[in-house]
Amino acid sequence: MLNVKTMLTAALCALPGLSTAATLDFEEFTSFQQLGTAFTTQGFRFTATSGDMLAYPAGVVPTVPESGSTSVGMSNQPSKPAPVNSSLTVTSVTGDRFNLNSFRAAKGCNAGQFFAAFASTSLDILGHRADGSTVSLSFVFDGIANDNPASDFETVSFSGFTNLTSFSVTGQGGARGGYSFLLDDVNVTLAPVPLSAGRPAADGRRVRRLGGPAPAAQAACLSHRPVNSH
Repeated sequence: MLNVKTMLTAALCALPGLSTAATLDFEEFTSFQQLGTAFTTQGFRFTATSGDMLAYPAGVVPTVPESGSTSVGMSNQPSKPAPVNSSLTVTSVTGDRFNLNSFRAAKGCNAGQFFAAFASTSLDILGHRADGSTVSLSFVFDGIANDNPASDFETVSFSGFTNLTSFSVTGQGGARGGYSFLLDDVNVTLAPVPLSAGRPAADGRRVRRLGGPAPAAQAACLSHRPVNSH
């Protein structure tokens, strides 16, 4: 006979809207705007550790690459005499561990090469795990910029970026450093958490099954929307 805990867990996992996967697409930003050094979307917090962030809806700002939808771009201080590398960090609002699967990225200048001296030529992505270990990837842009979302934005796929507490993205290269880059469609999945018979987890949170709502933050679940594709 199934016990009550098992039945309750199965029922919670079957509830609609409690998805374990999400594509962070930034579509809530419908106008060009400065996002400053931090914003939250779909249960994840983006923090600029060098520079600041801006929202670029499709067709609004002609001097940046088009993703076909809203993207988030990094800016910095071009007046600095030394090269500047922009960087941002992403964490789960609820503290859940997560896997980074992919995102789309652009180097930060359009076909007219506006801001070409500040555009990143590559990205360094660094994932941090709860046990203190890290995983990294360096992605080199192909250099194509022809005002076409299919070519200006490239898909970066990740292997081994699992059970993360955070990841960072840093722009590299460019005549003035990795001043500018853009991101869109960040695809993440909640990392599996084993069931425990009511015992607290090592970090003080009660262990729960993958996909279950956080005890004090059900409203801040990873995503209440289906995965979008572009």
